[in-house]
Amino acid sequence: HRDLHLSIRRQRQMCIRDREWRKRVGAEKANKISTQAARHGTSAHQLFEDYIKGDNFEEKFKSAMPTTQQAFISLEEELNKIGTVHALEAPLYSHELQMAGRVDCIAEYFGDKISIIDFKTSAKMKERKWIENYFVHAAEYACIFYELTDIPVKKLVILMTCENGEVTVYEEYDKMKYMKKLVQYIQLFVEEKLNEIKK
Repeated sequence: HRDLHLSIRRQRQMCIRDREWRKRVGAEKANKISTQAARHGTSAHQLFEDYIKGDNFEEKFKSAMPTTQQAFISLEEELNKIGTVHALEAPLYSHELQMAGRVDCIAEYFGDKISIIDFKTSAKMKERKWIENYFVHAAEYACIFYELTDIPVKKLVILMTCENGEVTVYEEYDKMKYMKKLVQYIQLFVEEKLNEIKK
């Protein structure tokens, strides 16, 4: 369970850092920044989706905020590597896992077979060790997609773009590693809920 405990510890550290940051900048400013970041992420995701679908993209690009336009310009080269799309901003539900979520994109990517593709926007690039939870979520979608379609997912892909235009592509072929973590997370969640009931 070492990897699980490390991931949990990192999540707790991130929560502590977030609280310290909020204390440092003040609640009002922190909330404003968080809201702006959420809006930027949502609008950027929508623009990525419109580009992939070819849904009146030119007009939507012109009307987008400059930060959203920059996010697209930075990521365009990677978006062009997406081939046949099987799902785009689609809800998924697993009867076996009793879990649901909305996947950014399931498609062929850069010549490979089916990939789970997750779009991320960030103020600055995150270290690889801080995004383990992204891959756990991607593995969850891979499991659900296979349950629903019998189509195996080849790899997990995180496309991250930052405000300075930097882009990083994180890829994982070892899906089983993250599927095991997903199971561990579920077990830990259930244990915590049972302990709460017993109190």
